[in-house]
Parts: sequence; C-alpha cells; structure tokens
Amino acid sequence: LKPSACPSGRTAPVSGIPRDVMMSPAARRRLAVAMALVGAQLRVGGGVPVKSREARKACSYFQQASCLLDTAEKVCEPDEDPLPLLNPKTAESVWMCCCAMPYEPCDRSELDPFCESTLRRHLNRTVKTQAAMLEGVQRARGALLSKGGPPCAEALAPMEPMSACGRERSLDREDLFCEMLVWQLEELGDGDEGEFERNGCPYNAQDRALEGESRTRKNGKLQDKANLRYHVLSPT
Repeated sequence: LKPSACPSGRTAPVSGIPRDVMMSPAARRRLAVAMALVGAQLRVGGGVPVKSREARKACSYFQQASCLLDTAEKVCEPDEDPLPLLNPKTAESVWMCCCAMPYEPCDRSELDPFCESTLRRHLNRTVKTQAAMLEGVQRARGALLSKGGPPCAEALAPMEPMSACGRERSLDREDLFCEMLVWQLEELGDGDEGEFERNGCPYNAQDRALEGESRTRKNGKLQDKANLRYHVLSPT
C-alpha cells in the first residue's frame, strides 16, 4: 500500500500517523492496547443510548412504563397467545405493572390509580388480537410518560413511532428493546451479555439485580382481598 498524503503535504502510512511524527515501538504498543480497550468498551456499551438508572428513576412512572415494555415482549412471543395476560388472575398479568414494584404481588386496591385507569382505557375487553394488544400496551406506556412530564420524556424512549414485533428480536424498535433489556437486568436479574451485544444494547454486569432482590418478582399474581371482582377488565 502506498502512503497517503496529509493536508500539510506530509505523507502518512496506512495507520494515519505522519512519518515525521513516528512513535517508539513501546508507545505504539501502548496506543494499540488503549485503542483495543476503547473498542471493547464501545462493544459492551452498545450502540443504543439508554439513560442512566438515576435519570430513568427520576420518572415517576419508570417502573410501570418499563414493565409495559416487558409485557410488549411477551405479546410478541411467537406461537404464544398473549391475551390471557389481560386477565388479572394470570401470573405476571399486565395489571401487575401497576403495582408499586411491578410483578411483586400487590393487592388490587394498591394499584396506581392513573396506571389502572390507563390500562382500562387501552387494554380492555375490546382488545382481541396480538396487534391490538401490542398497540394498546404502547399507548398505555405513552400515557404514563405524558403523565410523568419532563423527567419521563427526557429519560425514556418516546411512544412514537409505534413498534411492530421484530424478526430478530421481540420488538422492532431498537431503543424500546434496549430499554426493556436494561430494566430486566436491573430489576429482575434477567438477560445475558450476548443478547445485549447482538442488539447493540448497553450492558453492565454490575447492574444485575441480585437473586434475593428479584425472586419476589417472578410469577406473581394480583391479589384481591376486597373481592372487587376485577372490574378493571370492563371497558370505559
């Protein structure tokens, strides 16, 4: 390969370092190691930006909105019927997203009122198909972000454009998928580094929830001590 010309008229080898600014072999090795480390960090860091945990938690509906993305992933599972998730008696039903800590068992009377009314509006008995449920989940999440104001708008991915189910991953929109993966890692202890890397999502093993912290948020069901008959399923 021939050296390329620099704007100054000097020539540079393929490495891009001018010939009259040559580095010692030891310096070149240090530079190579530094560049390799930067490359590794970029690969682990992913190509899709996800705001810091502190910034996301500043959104008052961070937990609920993130849980709805988790539900969206379940909606997009191939060969699975997602409609049972609309039933409050189902394990990890969509209604559990309205608990203070999603998927951690809570009583029907403890659901966040605005979250519950939002689900009643967008995910009621009129939802009959996978496509309708996926849209309803995203619109419900969008309503929560709007209710949460600037802290939510600044820290979490916007509702639009609406995402379809993806071919290589559950959600076609990469920003929504990455935001969901990070929440699952931090709150539920789920996810592996390979999945993050394949989808360009930021990964930090130190952020993984400990098993003792997340086991109460697995396969939980909504409680109804007051026997309210789950009227939340009725359309408004």
